[in-house]
Amino acid sequence: MSLILVAVATLAATPAVPSPARVTLLFSGDNGGEVAPCGCRTGPAGGLPRRLTAVQRLRAQGPALLVDAGDALSVGLPKDGALDAAATQRAEQVMQAMGQMGYAALAVGEGELALGIAQLRKLAAAAKIPLLASNLRAANGKSAFEGGRVVDVAGVKVGLFAVVDGLELGRFGLRQTPALEAANRESAALRKQGARLVVALIHAPYTQSLSLAQAMKGVDYAIQAHDARASLTQRVGTLLLTGAGERGRQLGLALFELGDGSPLFDRNDAGLAKDQLIELDNMMARMPEEQRARLATQRTAVAMRIIARPADGQGSAATRFISLGADVPDYAAPPTQTEALTPGK
Repeated sequence: MSLILVAVATLAATPAVPSPARVTLLFSGDNGGEVAPCGCRTGPAGGLPRRLTAVQRLRAQGPALLVDAGDALSVGLPKDGALDAAATQRAEQVMQAMGQMGYAALAVGEGELALGIAQLRKLAAAAKIPLLASNLRAANGKSAFEGGRVVDVAGVKVGLFAVVDGLELGRFGLRQTPALEAANRESAALRKQGARLVVALIHAPYTQSLSLAQAMKGVDYAIQAHDARASLTQRVGTLLLTGAGERGRQLGLALFELGDGSPLFDRNDAGLAKDQLIELDNMMARMPEEQRARLATQRTAVAMRIIARPADGQGSAATRFISLGADVPDYAAPPTQTEALTPGK
């Protein structure tokens, strides 16, 4: 047999390496009841019509899951106990638009509860948006909202759950059970249902979210809302944590390549390391030689992060925020046109 035939036979006998499963996740949070562009006097960003456009564009490229980490409907709990008529109308508009966009989950925060539980449930049901809060209990001890759910995204099962912490919700007759206990219970249940990617929606102050994320088990990626932070990912324990955004000015986008179930490789870290290396080099350039030597090991470690790659079989995540500025036009389709905007489609 010739060498060519041997090579062909060898290639034919070699099993094909399957392509890694990929998931696109779109996310928002801390919208605060905004329906139009807000923020600076010049160059305002955000608004529901622009978000609709961004979602439509991204879904035209392939299936994408869309979630919100809470405080979407209003800024928070009003001091006088109820939203005024204008704020209520804005909250209704936000929920209707989120339904049109096909949100697969909305974490319950103060901004949602400010509507009142009965009205919140009514609006969510009409918009077909699941409300998640795994550690909120009603006065009778039963779960006030759904704990977690599995969504199929292009054949990949994605687990979603939400927890709240550090909120004063007694006025609504709700009781918070320990958030960490609920999170670990939900993540384990979602894994048993076949979820390959588990995403936590954490509605809590940033410092408390860090503590929760550090101790969570079985979670790959977490989105934090409450403080209106649009921050890129950071490694916390075994998961990657990101801020959800602020006042609707951005839309978060996370691209996942799923692997063997080990902690995700953070593809954003290389860019962060480049910035840190520039700062470190500038600082070292101003130091005497003997002091520079002390930072040589640190500089090497930072430089290695720039060229780091996922290990064999390791999954990865890349996160960025899409600014909803004037370059993103308003979505022009009529409100009834929702066929292309259903969850995971």
